[in-house]
Amino acid sequence: MPPELLHAKTILLYKKGNRLDIGNYRPISLLPVLYKILTRVITDRVSTAAENAHALPPEQAGFRRTYSTVDHIHSLNQLFEKSREFNMPLYVVFIDFKKAFDSIELQSIWEALQTYGIDAGEIEIIKMIYANATSM
Repeated sequence: MPPELLHAKTILLYKKGNRLDIGNYRPISLLPVLYKILTRVITDRVSTAAENAHALPPEQAGFRRTYSTVDHIHSLNQLFEKSREFNMPLYVVFIDFKKAFDSIELQSIWEALQTYGIDAGEIEIIKMIYANATSM
């Protein structure tokens, strides 16, 4: 794979607040079109394999075909209504797993992909992307 394909140009976009606070900026990576096409094909294949293997629980709605967070919002509204209707307390917890993906060992990802029947060649492409991607 050509190294140019794995190189992104990253810029920082200001969100809001103090312009001197780096936390108020969001990085955006500009990627080669061919890279985006390749990763889209791989993403579609991995998503299809994960769905076919029933690897994701129904509670996981993000980034899935035929699932929507709107469904979860509707379910939550139903719970609120039933809680009020039956005068029962309702406790809801929302957890934001920031940087959760950063804490996963890559070897576990490769093994999971293999378990879900992802082609070995595609896994190698994904490994190559992780090992050789650069940004400036």
